[in-house]
Amino acid sequence: MTEIKLLYGSGSFQLDCSEFNILGFLKGQENPAEKEKEILIEESLQNLADYVGSKSKVLIIASDITRKVGTEKFLPLVLRELQNLSLSSGHLKVLFSTGLHRPQTQSEHRFLLGGYYGKIEAIDHDCDRDFVDFGSTSSGTEVKLNPLVDRADMIILTGGINFHYFAGFTGGRKALFPGIATRDSILQNHKLIFSQNSIGFHPQVKPGQLEGNPVAEDLQEAADIVSRKRRFYLFNTILNSTGKICKIFSGDYHNEFLLACRFFKEKNSVRINRKAELVIASAGGFPYDTNLIQSHKALYHAYQALKEGGSLILLAECSDGITEKGEETDRRFLEYFDLTLEQMDESFRQKFDPNCNTAYSIAEKASRSRIILVGRLNPEAVKKTGLMPASSLPEALKISAGQSSSENPDTYIMENAATILPVLE
Repeated sequence: MTEIKLLYGSGSFQLDCSEFNILGFLKGQENPAEKEKEILIEESLQNLADYVGSKSKVLIIASDITRKVGTEKFLPLVLRELQNLSLSSGHLKVLFSTGLHRPQTQSEHRFLLGGYYGKIEAIDHDCDRDFVDFGSTSSGTEVKLNPLVDRADMIILTGGINFHYFAGFTGGRKALFPGIATRDSILQNHKLIFSQNSIGFHPQVKPGQLEGNPVAEDLQEAADIVSRKRRFYLFNTILNSTGKICKIFSGDYHNEFLLACRFFKEKNSVRINRKAELVIASAGGFPYDTNLIQSHKALYHAYQALKEGGSLILLAECSDGITEKGEETDRRFLEYFDLTLEQMDESFRQKFDPNCNTAYSIAEKASRSRIILVGRLNPEAVKKTGLMPASSLPEALKISAGQSSSENPDTYIMENAATILPVLE
């Protein structure tokens, strides 16, 4: 492999690998699609009849446009299957689990719903509007959810499995919580990220970790509380390196989720016996690099393969800016970096705001190594976070070479860092 393509937004950069001392290309195991996607989806839905009655009021919770899980492929087929089970359109509703994300546009709704756009009621969740209170978890997190949950007999949790840097994995219970929870409830859960015994994150808060992870366990407990009052059905996809649906887990919302996580972790964890002085990583293109908050997940993964004091080049276009919420929210995010790590830790424990955990994680990593961000963000804003800005891959490589103490540093290449987790043996 002499030259490879590294995705960047909807485009890419070419990298001539012959110029580097390559330790390895960090990729997951190849997961070819088991069958044609439509056949795979249809077969995975064969157990849906065991969960749905002909008069059921069904709420389908679906990922928004920022989540690459194949919603546009399977959602129309889920709706078709429900209609084949004699459910009328009036008994079906789609709720997009936007969590704290921006509202979607009508064109994005049309893309995700396909031919059902305008025929089935479909809305985005709003974390600041009315809610139904289902109680609290043992950690004190209030389980306040979108009121459509209370009006449904049965809830279909759709989504996809990937690593998540503080919830362990995406998918499963995350469609419900934080996907359709209130802002306060979401922040109460996310605050569990911090250690009770030392500065920084809890040691079990990390990608691929469910057991002992206080955030993940709290999410599961919240879902379990609701499951005692509403029937759940899980439909979670796993995508391969080409972005195609290669496997689907459907049925029992808890057991199938655990099986899916186990499968994904086995296929997408990459064992390494040493870290490298240089890591060149693509976040994986859109939507993995739609903004800095999303791109940080790829940064987190790639950092696991980097020696302390080394250089990490991350290709992440960030076409939606830093937070995707506009200039004012971006400005507040950047203000976090006026604080030291110790001040961040103390401040965020007292008042946990959206994205403050991401700010802490970026600042902590930037304090230990050189991280060069190739993207469209304002260079001064990038510098404020402690990262180094570059407008292209060649520019980033030039910056890295000028900062490196080695003429030919050991290098790892990651073509899709958002979905791959390096694990040091």
